[in-house]
Amino acid sequence: MRTNLLQTIRKVGVIDDYADGRETLAYMVEDASLEPIFQNDAVTDLQAYLSSIGQLFDAVVTDHHLRKVKSYFPIDGAELASHCYQRKIPSLLVTRYEQPEILEIRKFRENLPVVLAPDEYNVDSLILGLEKCMNEFN
Repeated sequence: MRTNLLQTIRKVGVIDDYADGRETLAYMVEDASLEPIFQNDAVTDLQAYLSSIGQLFDAVVTDHHLRKVKSYFPIDGAELASHCYQRKIPSLLVTRYEQPEILEIRKFRENLPVVLAPDEYNVDSLILGLEKCMNEFN
């Protein structure tokens, strides 16, 4: 299932403020023969987290709304994925989006090469999304 381009990706950070959401995102990561690394604990020091993220994960799959569960994450997923992308960490944003979310996400769109609705998220879209990021980095 893995392509040559993805040989450097082994661990994928799975970030959602709901445990069930993390599990759902992780299924496709596992089906792509990658290792999901769950972000179960709340992140309080954003700068320290962002500085270490490249040592934690090779790529990231995140939901957009990360602050519905109080104090899970200090920013939303679009901003997180944008920070990852700027650090050359492939990142996919998987979220249901309507007009308010589109406006929130739009300001980060330059650094969000892949935004998927949950019904579009599958093994193929995960792999293609990661490949797209890697191609842009190269």
